[in-house]
Amino acid sequence: MTNNKQDMQIKIQRLQKNLYSIRKIAGWKAKDLANRLGVTKQTISNLETGKVKMTQVQYIAIRAVFEYEIASNPNNVVLAKVISILLDDETNQDEEEQNKDYIKTQEENDEKIDDAVEIIATTSSSKISDEQLLAVTDALLDPLVKEPIRQTKEIHKQVMKMTDDLFDLTGSMFGSLGWLDPMSRKRRR
Repeated sequence: MTNNKQDMQIKIQRLQKNLYSIRKIAGWKAKDLANRLGVTKQTISNLETGKVKMTQVQYIAIRAVFEYEIASNPNNVVLAKVISILLDDETNQDEEEQNKDYIKTQEENDEKIDDAVEIIATTSSSKISDEQLLAVTDALLDPLVKEPIRQTKEIHKQVMKMTDDLFDLTGSMFGSLGWLDPMSRKRRR
């Protein structure tokens, strides 16, 4: 299981990697985001280009600004969806450590999500309606997000089957060795 520090590092990297696109989806220029954060436009530029590594404090501040925008502008459902998929989606965290093939698949999927977000950001700069932008967002992101969820459910089914098989095995073992069965001890008392 990944620890909280690793989870935070992954989220910081994803935000930094996609900051430009997320900012564009919010409809902001670098100066707009800088003003909301109380930093210079150059700071935003340095974060977006990767010249400076984003800190945890910067991550928290930027997330707070975007979360405030989402709360105060409920019409920007695309921003909310992109933030949720990029930064809040923690599906398959446990399985990543168990299955190296899955890690490769997840990394490829993450790259596809990043590419889709970049396309959405570019599209949001054009003069299309919110409904059209949402349709583009759904068309690009839904297939990428639903596939890992399907994979997670499949892995969960396999784990549950193995757990059931193990339980059946231990149940039959306890049946033949009744004196070891912790449940039978409780019943005798």
